[in-house]
Amino acid sequence: MPDGKMSEESSKTSARRREGGAGSETVSLAQEYLSKTQRGMTETEVRWVVQDFLARGLDVEYPEDTTAEGFLALRKAREQWYLGALVSGLRLTIEQESEARERMKVLRDMDYLEYLKYIDGLKPFEQGGKKMLMIEGGKAITLTDANQWLNQEGYRPWELCQLREDQLSLTRFHSQNQEKADSQGAEDHVMNPKLPEELADHGLNYYALGMMGFGAVDSFFPLSRNQVSVLLSEESNQASHGHLEWVKVMHSEQLKMFLLFNPQVTKKLINALEAVEKVRDDVE
Repeated sequence: MPDGKMSEESSKTSARRREGGAGSETVSLAQEYLSKTQRGMTETEVRWVVQDFLARGLDVEYPEDTTAEGFLALRKAREQWYLGALVSGLRLTIEQESEARERMKVLRDMDYLEYLKYIDGLKPFEQGGKKMLMIEGGKAITLTDANQWLNQEGYRPWELCQLREDQLSLTRFHSQNQEKADSQGAEDHVMNPKLPEELADHGLNYYALGMMGFGAVDSFFPLSRNQVSVLLSEESNQASHGHLEWVKVMHSEQLKMFLLFNPQVTKKLINALEAVEKVRDDVE
């Protein structure tokens, strides 16, 4: 079959699954999620996600354009990355994605207005004979750092759009606020009975996971018991390539969230991947 034809068919299949049409129930959302957490990622798959993150310029502390518009552009780019993870991880429909995008715009506009007020209240200082404003830090961090804006009220998946019951079951929604699910009137979908058993509960060592950078990830895409067991194992913590061994336990959407919360790790992962490739080449 010609490459063009294969691409076209693949695109149609993807669209059907995304919209919940024919063929979308072949593998349930819960089965797909658990399968991903059990399989983890190959080094090649990790590289694809990391390189995409770098290509979008999301690994920076501050944007190259340090005007207010530059900070806003970085916030928008990071929101788009987050929304992309939700679309693929929870199989959001086009309508759900649109609803989430609109809700994020409202929240972003509020943060940006606060940032502009912050800038207006700054006093200029002289440097090299020019008047300058220190617009980095402070409200700029609140605007662009995912650890700030993404942990504000309103950004959890179930707050951005109305999720089906099977989608809600893959979030921390049930453990945080079961009553809200009833009040929202979420559509009834059969939940995989193994799901509650497989997803790690909050009785585990979340302090350690938080220090490793995975506590925040779990808030959006819950870790499985198997993932937590591997992450907290002595062998994992003694791994020579550190973060690389940890993120290989993730599935792609979890890795996307990990990078969003820990952009400084991106270059370390690239260096670790290159080191592994060098060793492999030397052996061959």
